[in-house]
Amino acid sequence: MRQHQRKAVGAARNRPSYRSMTSLQGMENVGGRKFSHVKLSRPFEQGRHGTVARVSFFVLVLLFTAVAGFFPTSVEAKTSVEAKTVLAVPILEYHDVGHIPHDRFSMNPGQFKEEVAFLQHNDFHSVTLDELYAAFYTHGSLPHRPVVITLDDGYQSTYTTAYPVLRRYGFRATVFMVSGFANRRNFMTVRELQEIQRSGVIRVESHTVTHPSLSLLPDKKAIYQLLESKCQLSRDVYGPVEDLCYPNGNYNVRIIHDVRKTGYRMAFTTRQGYATPMDGPYQLKRIAVYQGDSLQHIRQLLAPSFRS
Repeated sequence: MRQHQRKAVGAARNRPSYRSMTSLQGMENVGGRKFSHVKLSRPFEQGRHGTVARVSFFVLVLLFTAVAGFFPTSVEAKTSVEAKTVLAVPILEYHDVGHIPHDRFSMNPGQFKEEVAFLQHNDFHSVTLDELYAAFYTHGSLPHRPVVITLDDGYQSTYTTAYPVLRRYGFRATVFMVSGFANRRNFMTVRELQEIQRSGVIRVESHTVTHPSLSLLPDKKAIYQLLESKCQLSRDVYGPVEDLCYPNGNYNVRIIHDVRKTGYRMAFTTRQGYATPMDGPYQLKRIAVYQGDSLQHIRQLLAPSFRS
């Protein structure tokens, strides 16, 4: 599970609702109502030129008014879509913050605290996945310099180290929990999951049942991993589980279809970069943070935010 995660493969067909939010295709025709040519009747054609001119002008005004009544909708919709597409949010990807020597995914507790303090000092504001979804795909808004903090797998250090640090600095995060690892050695217990969920500091979401590479599984087994984890964690924390992180960053078109079918709202990858609505709700990028990364390196990873 601590092996270097492979890049995600495949591309997803987006939901129609998402496509309508992130693509301008077809919108050019919003105001494209066809008007039949208006032919003047015979008496007018035989009248004075001034009368014909006034009638022609009147007809043109009517046509312009009718067409203009449609184009603002198109322009407003186009502006709204463009506003969504420029949104870009860094989603930081952590794993174990309890430190195991020579494991780049296992971070020194002091480094995690340093990085959260760095975020606070530089006016970053943590946002939840609910807020991210609302901003990307409905009509929500985000604070100045938003950041999402995620912790994968559900190591016990999420409870013993990350939880108190986040609470101290007023930040919130999400843990993508492997449901079958709860109560195991080095992983959080169900009671600990319930506590962090109740606190509102860390939200519990799904990372499957046993952390397999989903695209390598037969479809029925992949669906089991997605659905059972969702249901089990929901029972454990007495709340909805709506989002997923792909184990090892592994997925393809079939898996995206399964994720949608099993009722997930968003899914997160290991593809590097800022997340944007253009990624689609099932292929959102993150930024991996490793043991030994300096604050200068963190600043470089977050450079787009410092330009805002």
